[in-house]
Amino acid sequence: MAESKKCSGCNEIKLLNEFHKHKGNKDGHTYICKECAKKRTRHWVKNNSEHKKQSDKIYRENHKEQGSQYQIDYRKKNAEKLKKDKVQYSKDNADRAYLRGKKYRNNTHFDGNRYKTLERDNYTCTKCGSKNNLVVHHKDYSGKETHNRNSTINHLITLCRPCHSRLHAILNGLGVKYV
Repeated sequence: MAESKKCSGCNEIKLLNEFHKHKGNKDGHTYICKECAKKRTRHWVKNNSEHKKQSDKIYRENHKEQGSQYQIDYRKKNAEKLKKDKVQYSKDNADRAYLRGKKYRNNTHFDGNRYKTLERDNYTCTKCGSKNNLVVHHKDYSGKETHNRNSTINHLITLCRPCHSRLHAILNGLGVKYV
């Protein structure tokens, strides 16, 4: 049996271990090398992306239990590795995570008006005039956990963290419910 063969894709002579195995062929290997097979697959996926997405979706729907069981088993088996990877990712992407959190908070808790409020108040606490550690506060105490929060710019004010904490401490003392 030959130790090498010619790839019909790139026309190069390569070792047999550079070809995928295929029982149907005489030599037990595919007629194109792994490299050419990879290129051919990438080309097909690029030109048939919608078909690929649809067939992948159908496959996932038909194999939900199998896929979810695989994920459960994988997470159990690799819990320590996943934990380390998550910690490392957080360290490596701290800036991105911080900005993503700020963007999320602006859009979900303030309906996109957080930066407008800070700008309107000239990035200054409306109580003490500080320009450090600023937060945006709902005047009517309808914060992030409420379903009908009032996040129009007229109902938001800029406070520094100390003033914000004092305000909420006072509100707690008066029994005013806030979130």
